[in-house]
Amino acid sequence: MNLRYSDPDGRPATPWMACSGIGITRCLQTAADLNRDRHGLRWAPGTGPADVHLVVLRADQPDMRDRADRLARSLTKRRVSVFVDDRPLPAGDKLRYARLLGLPHAAVLSPDHPDTEIEVIARSTGRTTRTDLSHIADQNPFNHI
Repeated sequence: MNLRYSDPDGRPATPWMACSGIGITRCLQTAADLNRDRHGLRWAPGTGPADVHLVVLRADQPDMRDRADRLARSLTKRRVSVFVDDRPLPAGDKLRYARLLGLPHAAVLSPDHPDTEIEVIARSTGRTTRTDLSHIADQNPFNHI
């Protein structure tokens, strides 16, 4: 994990993790506790279970499932980890769950948006941006949002 700390002399050192109670689960618990608000978790990029929470509205429609699959594959090729929510739930429930889970970004695919567009919600700020998929060309397209 390349975890480092500064020793008393200011030199970088590697911690030893053993049965003293400071293990990976304690580190995860601390990170979750430090990065939360009244709505739930707020994972910093690279620390949570995924980078993007892909919320697929009307996933029961074949064209929406196809759009979600194409986007998830495209993001995965760019080394963006994706959590896909294609459950048959109302949009509000899915968006509340996305905020509670706290991945850095939620990307909403909706049948009300053009095929080439997604709505991106930054969890840390709540800022919502509509993004044209043709502009997503860099390694992690969510870094700038």
